[in-house]
Amino acid sequence: MARLSAKYNIPCEASLETAMPCGIGACMGCTVKVKGTQGQESFNLKRVCKDGPVFPLEEIIWHN
Repeated sequence: MARLSAKYNIPCEASLETAMPCGIGACMGCTVKVKGTQGQESFNLKRVCKDGPVFPLEEIIWHN
């Protein structure tokens, strides 16, 4: 979906599921890697329980 939405310039979001140890954002156990603002190599970690669970597809880093 991420590749197709980027190819055809269609906005799309993903609802993510992950283990949420605390559920309030304190432990950082449910983070997902997202693109950063400091260039192509930068990234940020967002918490699925607090910042999500829905994220724009183009924001998520899908591979390591």
